[in-house]
Amino acid sequence: MFFKKSLLYILIGSISIFSPLVFSSCASSEVGQYVEENAALVLNHEPVSLPDRTDEVNINGYLPNTVYIKTPTQTFCTRYEFVLVDGHIYYKSRPPYDEIQNWKLLTKTGLPNSKKRGFHPPKRIVEIASDADTILAFSDEGRMYQCYFEKMPVAPTKPFAWNDTFGWPNAAPLIQNDLVVGNRSWAIGSRRKDVLWYEDINGNQHHFGTMGIDTVYFLSKNGQEIRFADTGLPADFSHSILGPERGSFISLSLSASASTMFVINDAGEMYTRLADFDTLGCDPMFFKYTYQKEYYGLEGSDYHSNFTPWALPSEDWKKQPSIVLSGKARITSCITIFQNGHGNFARELRVAGISPDGETGFYYKNIADAVWKFHAAPITIANNYFLDNEAVQTGTGKRGARQEEQFLGSLWKNGIRNENLVFSIPDFPLSEGPCHLIIRYGNEEKTVQLFPVEIWTYLFRYNPGKDGTPKQFFVTLSVPPETFETESPEFRSILETLFKGKNLVLFSCRAEASQQYFLLEVASDKKNSINIFLTKNGSPYIEEGMFRRLLSYDEKLVAQYLSTDLILQDGQAEISIKNRSRIEEIIKRNKDYREKVRARIRMYDSYKHISGVSRWGYAGFDFLTTVTMLNKIDFPKIRTMTSFGKDIMTVNAESYRFTAESHEGIYAHLIELIDLRINEYENIIREFDKDKLTGQFNQNFRDTFTEYFQLIHLPEVLKGTSSLPEYPEATLQRIDMVPTFPGLILKLNNGKQGDAESGIYFLVELKHAAKIIYSRQNDNLETHPFKTEVRFHILANTTETSGLNSISDETGRIEWNGSELKLWYRTSYLSKKLLFAGTIEPDSQIETMTNLLPDDFSD
Repeated sequence: MFFKKSLLYILIGSISIFSPLVFSSCASSEVGQYVEENAALVLNHEPVSLPDRTDEVNINGYLPNTVYIKTPTQTFCTRYEFVLVDGHIYYKSRPPYDEIQNWKLLTKTGLPNSKKRGFHPPKRIVEIASDADTILAFSDEGRMYQCYFEKMPVAPTKPFAWNDTFGWPNAAPLIQNDLVVGNRSWAIGSRRKDVLWYEDINGNQHHFGTMGIDTVYFLSKNGQEIRFADTGLPADFSHSILGPERGSFISLSLSASASTMFVINDAGEMYTRLADFDTLGCDPMFFKYTYQKEYYGLEGSDYHSNFTPWALPSEDWKKQPSIVLSGKARITSCITIFQNGHGNFARELRVAGISPDGETGFYYKNIADAVWKFHAAPITIANNYFLDNEAVQTGTGKRGARQEEQFLGSLWKNGIRNENLVFSIPDFPLSEGPCHLIIRYGNEEKTVQLFPVEIWTYLFRYNPGKDGTPKQFFVTLSVPPETFETESPEFRSILETLFKGKNLVLFSCRAEASQQYFLLEVASDKKNSINIFLTKNGSPYIEEGMFRRLLSYDEKLVAQYLSTDLILQDGQAEISIKNRSRIEEIIKRNKDYREKVRARIRMYDSYKHISGVSRWGYAGFDFLTTVTMLNKIDFPKIRTMTSFGKDIMTVNAESYRFTAESHEGIYAHLIELIDLRINEYENIIREFDKDKLTGQFNQNFRDTFTEYFQLIHLPEVLKGTSSLPEYPEATLQRIDMVPTFPGLILKLNNGKQGDAESGIYFLVELKHAAKIIYSRQNDNLETHPFKTEVRFHILANTTETSGLNSISDETGRIEWNGSELKLWYRTSYLSKKLLFAGTIEPDSQIETMTNLLPDDFSD
């Protein structure tokens, strides 16, 4: 038996070692090296300085006999207790263990240390957290360090050895950024041999495996969101968990143990939940999942139970019974949870406070118990930690808005929108959790429940869904037979086409989402592409691919271009030499900003390349396991790995390719504007170098494309005609609401009365427009018209005609002579065809078309 188990550990260890090569192939080292060199860009790191909170949270006292309540500077795990003293970690044994009876410096120095090459030693430690057999420590620079105390069958480090990197498959520094700096509290939950098994919602117990998981949880500044990172994910803060009551519950503090979170609010309301990346259902390459109610009968102590399917959805937040106060009793926001046995319910909860008799100590109970008890203890509680007794007596604390998005949209089949169906989602949580899809057909309505789980990625991210990049999900649908019982056969046929055979079928659909849209891919094959596309403002006509591209402008990096820190606010006035230093500083900032934009391009290109290589690397692995029939074996988990491995790799590759290509054009236009700004500011300095006392901007210099277009009097809206007989009417409009994009909207209308919205909409992207206008030597547009290349992109098609789709992504030409504007598109390398011609008409009134654009794009 020992030999078999050892062999099993070796096999699984081999897969763990080989997996990074499968996932990121030869490009794996590229990611690690790139992140080390450009962490500030990839993960949005800014230098941080975390405060020393030792005096503030020494609730257990100075070098106490016992640590009763976990705080950011005093904590404990299974065998040891820890305290911070002047930036150094001290430790001793925790009863009943007694090998270290007096406080001593951890690993001899009290600071994380290692002889490993590249290890970054800290000067001070300011926060610590511990659980099971590990301790985490954050330095004053916001960098995390980890130390294990027991040897695991497959371990990244030896016991009592510090590590300054985190995550998988490419370990990297985990450094706090703006997503978690200023958090209300943080904690670690280690689910390994001490707790031994996890029990799913169907009562099935699952052994922890060979390594288990370490999850670091961060309660956000507003108390409504929980960010997390773990040992099986890239070292970033891109993942989050929905807080209690769909995120409306405002927590004051958080504690965690064995993947179980414990939170409390200002009225003493408390919730617990067991949730990590694995139990949420996000790891199908290493665990089997099911939405069916089945029972397998294996004990969690049986290693084989690690291989049975884990039931989904994961458990929701559970409200804990309130602590009843009487007499002198008070409670605080100082809470603790720790594992004290095997399974989900082996957790003790503690809340520091005062007893009815006025003694200090803590209220405690087991997580499943109904009644709290009190234990007197020598702790010291600062006044600011006590909760208001009146609020606790009422039992209802403050609430915020539910952390959900609302979407409205349509069904698209092979690029054509179905006008008879309306879809809505009233309750989509971008972090995680189920939601509902409502389908309306005339007066009929049906609701389908969606269970999205985020798709694992091996590349570093910042804040997907909110930073201009989307989140990717596998989706399971709940569509019981009664869903198809409708009044009209037409509606029934539609529902069956979309959902028949998908009821609780694991990951039968895929979705992509952000705060602005939700795209559900119902079917995608060579014959049919069926998508349900919903947006925040319900844009019914805009094509989903272009909508997603346009939203790439909604990110901090693009918005930074118009920051006052980068602009010399002197307009066309003369600039004095007394401002030289300020101009030189602004030039430097613009050059730094340009480099940041260029680095972001390199990053996306790198991710596009790496994900592509990884996809084909995995394809080779998949082919090998198929021809050798190893994919039929689940000891080790080759069958599990290959069940969804291809889908995961494909989604990653397609997503990063789309992201790279979307941002490439956006950043190119941004760099065009930055280059002109830097050149103009440097021209002023060159004038000063020639002993001139003042300088002046080139009369053609502007900061935005909108201003450049205004300079050549390009009209906001221009009505004209199309050369296409089926679309005789045409309208052209500037996109002024996005000043860093050189674009026009072209609408071709079929001319039918009362059908103002019907038509085909193109986004016309102008090439090098700012450079050409800036370099103009003659202001006479009639003799020297403005000319440049353009590229056409289908923005929306509200007709059933798809003949003009061929123009999408084609190049063309624009010419504007001050009164007449013409647009051509290329039909071949040497020939072009007129698409639009319009002439200015005095006092013409033309309705704009901005309603087509996403709200955030318009902003």
